[in-house]
Amino acid sequence: MIDDFCQDRANSAGLTGTYKAWISDGITSAASRLTHNAGPYKRVDGQIVAYSWDDLITPKTGGIYLQNPININESGISEGDVFVWTNTRPNGEIISSVNHCDNWTEADFSLWASGGTTGETGSNWTVGTGKTCNGLGRLYCFEQ
Repeated sequence: MIDDFCQDRANSAGLTGTYKAWISDGITSAASRLTHNAGPYKRVDGQIVAYSWDDLITPKTGGIYLQNPININESGISEGDVFVWTNTRPNGEIISSVNHCDNWTEADFSLWASGGTTGETGSNWTVGTGKTCNGLGRLYCFEQ
């Protein structure tokens, strides 16, 4: 369902390929859902995010994970610093088995989920913040 959103957005922007969300629910981690690419992860503007899956999930000096923040949307427009739904640790594993908006099916103010921030290159790109499930947030969509 969430992957369909990523695919629809990619198709609407004229991007080819298959796209899935960097997101974990209560059972399945992003690491187990996504292809572990040996080549580079790039934003649509061509800037390198990570040189490989291992580079994506491994901290560098100073706790930096990403070469560039993932703050460009599928149309190449800067999003700045906005919240992204993830429930995913920097290594691709699940943060919480319960805080995931009922497996990403509920927009309920009584539920809460964790996420990251698009302008970050440290661990906060995927973890470090959260909000109630009725709030707005983005998704990170990765080509598979």
